[in-house]
Amino acid sequence: MKHIDTVPKSLEGRNVLFISPVFHYYHLSIISALERAGATVHYIPTISPEATATSARNYYMSQFQGVKERDFDFFFQIRGENIPVEIYRTFSGRNTVLITYQWDSIANYDYTPLLPFFSKTYSFDRGDCENYGGLTYLPMFHEMEAGTGGRNRYKIFMVGGFAYWRYIVAREIQMICNRNLVPYYIKLKLPATTLIRAVANGKFLDPKIITLKKCSKEKYFDFLHSSEIVLDIPSPSQQGLTIRSIEAITAGKKLITSNANIAKEDFYSKEQVLILKDEIDERKVLSFIYSPSPKPPDMSTYRIDHWISTIFS
Repeated sequence: MKHIDTVPKSLEGRNVLFISPVFHYYHLSIISALERAGATVHYIPTISPEATATSARNYYMSQFQGVKERDFDFFFQIRGENIPVEIYRTFSGRNTVLITYQWDSIANYDYTPLLPFFSKTYSFDRGDCENYGGLTYLPMFHEMEAGTGGRNRYKIFMVGGFAYWRYIVAREIQMICNRNLVPYYIKLKLPATTLIRAVANGKFLDPKIITLKKCSKEKYFDFLHSSEIVLDIPSPSQQGLTIRSIEAITAGKKLITSNANIAKEDFYSKEQVLILKDEIDERKVLSFIYSPSPKPPDMSTYRIDHWISTIFS
């Protein structure tokens, strides 16, 4: 994938302290975009939200010990719900600009007590931005060129992490495909321990959907470019758009999603996006599957370099 660099002048020669979860390859994509923009980046991965307060405190105090005396122009945080507040006080007392971007909804993780520490606050959740003062709406990004490329092997494609609510919807779409001989590739990854526990509790999980293997970045994009439709099933409590949905639209793919908020976006069209209801209508799904693919919209403003430029402008 080629990148079109849009270098924000505010990052030329600047030092950025970047804190975020290790999330697939996206944290690496952000680091690369910051470096392309001219920044020197020091990265600290966040610790699991399930960690005890003592473990989290010990981890972050250790991580920040080596950098607390360094001069950073920007403190850029994604999530980080268990960072000790004295860390923020240390950096807010300097000339460091503190910025947070949240790719989760407040309903899932209430980060509002942290907002006063930041001079810039962004969220991918439009509803949160409308309901909480100071939050600026900014959707997620993509890092790809427009267009499809390649010959379609599948009508419908999806890879994602396992959750039972996601499995239920994916399984229903799979059965529609099976009944109508629609070629598909749908895989949900879960840990072996979770699979063993589910089987032990007598819960059936279709082995054609379940996988224990991770999907690499290269393999994911290969599947994406060789499929006609992307299936997107985000958390029911999440209003923000997934990166996968933005990638699908950018690649010129049709999208089937359970996130009705996509209808509020400027790139939305009924020809390219089918929004699933609670009761899935098989006839509507099949009609959408066999409808022609429209010309994709211009998604250049959703590129990761533009996303970085917006945040650090």
